Amino acid sequence: YTDIVLRCDNAVGAFPGCVNPDYTPTLTFTGLSYINMNIGNHQSNTGVGATWGTPLHRGESPLAAVANRDAACNTNRDEALGEPPDGMVDPSCDEYPFASSVEGGGAASVLWVPLAENLSQGGQTSTFYQNNRVMPGDAFFVDYT
Repeated sequence: YTDIVLRCDNAVGAFPGCVNPDYTPTLTFTGLSYINMNIGNHQSNTGVGATWGTPLHRGESPLAAVANRDAACNTNRDEALGEPPDGMVDPSCDEYPFASSVEGGGAASVLWVPLAENLSQGGQTSTFYQNNRVMPGDAFFVDYT
């Protein structure tokens, strides 16, 4: 017998599954140099999302993520970012904390990143949410290499 409590659901991904709600999973990005720079700068200043700091929490809905993204990467923010770096292919505004997190929004750090990196980050985050059964309100950490 054990004291571990499991949470089982069929709300995340295509199949039912269970997780230990007391465990906080870590999303790790590798090979996304611009994305990792943005995450690292924000975490070193705030500790938000860092494995040694306070976790992020998955947001409540896709509509909240759109509002967070708009607040972080609006026209005024684009002007504050200045021109994208010379030679960057398909520049895109990246925000951290993520728009899909409760902590995302207007206080996020933003950086020009290649669109391919931004799309890769979004896909990896979505897969992480599914594989770790991260539901709205659940905590998670972010690491990068």
